Amino acid sequence: YLFWERARRRPQRLADDDASAPAVSLGFLRRLSDAFGWTFVAGVCACRLALGSYWAFVPFVSQYIYTDPPEEGGLGLTASAVAAYNALLVSPWVVKALYAIVSDTMPICGRRRTPYLCASALLFAAAYGTLTLPATVGQPLLVCAGLLLVHFAA
Repeated sequence: YLFWERARRRPQRLADDDASAPAVSLGFLRRLSDAFGWTFVAGVCACRLALGSYWAFVPFVSQYIYTDPPEEGGLGLTASAVAAYNALLVSPWVVKALYAIVSDTMPICGRRRTPYLCASALLFAAAYGTLTLPATVGQPLLVCAGLLLVHFAA
């Protein structure tokens, strides 16, 4: 209740022109880095960039890789095979809660989340690297393994 009361009483500060919008964002990032430190802000921005690239790239491209014929560089899978691969690929999302509990209860070198985020970033980079290898063209298991790593790291 108090939050809504304060939000209702607070005047809205909207810019009249679009040119001042980036300055507002930079000011917000500066205040955020003053409060939490620049490494935290950079880490959050990097994680959001990685997840944004994941959601913009992987689901869209994987459907074409699955269904295009092998002559065009795809896998030529049937609809039931695509459903089976997608079911396998979303399985890491089931264990995300367990992953969160492990990262909170088992610190590495005295840190709770930083090592896990770094390991996730390395896994993410390795997964994207696996997908770019020429050996994965026409190999459904290698493509699925790379996409599985991407889903697990996301």
